[in-house]
Amino acid sequence: MTGIISFDILPDTDHLDLFTGDDIIPNETYILRGHVRLTHSRPILVRRITVQLQGVVRSILSNDFKEPPLQDPWKPGQPSSACCFQRFKYWLDHSTLLGYEESMHPLINLQTSIVLQPTSCHAGVSLWPFELRLPNAHQLPPSITLPRHSISYYLTAHISLSSLKDRMMLHCLDLSQALICSSQRKKLRSIRRPIRIYQHVQPSLESLGYAPRMRYRGSREGHVRYEISMPKYACLQDTAYVFVCGFWPLVEEARIAAIDIYLEQIASYYAGFYTGEDDPSPDDNGNIHQNKSFITHVRKYCQSQYHVTESDNQEMLNLSLSLDLPQLCPDINCKKLRISHKLRLLIHFANSEKERKMSLSFPLHIATVPSCAPSAPVIVRTDESYRPNLLEYGTDDSDMEEIHKLPSYHDVLHEGAPPSPFLEGDTRLIYDEWRS
Repeated sequence: MTGIISFDILPDTDHLDLFTGDDIIPNETYILRGHVRLTHSRPILVRRITVQLQGVVRSILSNDFKEPPLQDPWKPGQPSSACCFQRFKYWLDHSTLLGYEESMHPLINLQTSIVLQPTSCHAGVSLWPFELRLPNAHQLPPSITLPRHSISYYLTAHISLSSLKDRMMLHCLDLSQALICSSQRKKLRSIRRPIRIYQHVQPSLESLGYAPRMRYRGSREGHVRYEISMPKYACLQDTAYVFVCGFWPLVEEARIAAIDIYLEQIASYYAGFYTGEDDPSPDDNGNIHQNKSFITHVRKYCQSQYHVTESDNQEMLNLSLSLDLPQLCPDINCKKLRISHKLRLLIHFANSEKERKMSLSFPLHIATVPSCAPSAPVIVRTDESYRPNLLEYGTDDSDMEEIHKLPSYHDVLHEGAPPSPFLEGDTRLIYDEWRS
């Protein structure tokens, strides 16, 4: 035999914590370090060892595709959640066998050689360190596993032997050995480990509580006014997303009776038959102009209904949106796959005959925070021109007015055009940003 007992790659971490939040400087470069370990029973001559990082996005294109049912309730952090993700991964891996067409597109392909010339290794354990520098790491989308889409990253090590005798032993076993040990011999030549990438917006759940909040104001002219105050980010580590709604009926028929709450997850993915030169990209307002190369699917999740009683204060209703579903994922924005989210409210009025239902729609940014100490340093912005520091203000009325004032023209351009709150004409909307 070749004398190789095992061949393995040992990264210093199995996940990469990257940050792209408003208050955080993005990780433009990330260095992935680790070791390649070779265990062998006799001296051998190694010709080359390479380490490779690959990322790929996969999407199922078939229109008749149905998401696999969830047989078990899912809760974040519980073992059943891992079962759900394994079920999704199995579904994706066997999609072609089930008759579904899929597309695959590379995201990253980096390779480095840690052994460039024949090297003699004594019997025992040999270790080689490696470094992979990831340029523009902040542009890499996070790892996801959904019923229709997946983004995966893998770290692979390959070994080539220099001795002709060793190579013949490794590649030219007799037929009986090949039938039995083909997978084992393949592992002796290369090894692959999954690497998960996260794109966080804040370093912890505690700091997420100080993130900006968004406030939307609108009205159905002559009938009702409303105001929505919501956190800018919805964190998947939380079981619920809490926001505040206020309604001011201007006529008796416009009293609120019930509110339907649900989340829309909008996925636009590349179909592989675009004939133009460039892929479509979001405009200044974040809208994507679709063409024949992209397919868009909209899924509704976390549907619930809140019944407004006589004892409720309609000017301050505390509502929540459940986030405990494995089908939800962070926002994705890459060339071949874009996933965004919207918070939808359907308002039912007390007099449904005279007052038709009102539909409200607000953009929602779903993100994550590290579950433990991050694998990369977090650099927080400190420049005063970027965001005012609340600690610099006092507690008198003039200071608080400065904090909660309406945005300037530059601020409005920076945030983008305000979304349409509901599908009606002659609607006047005021949009601003405030901080808790």
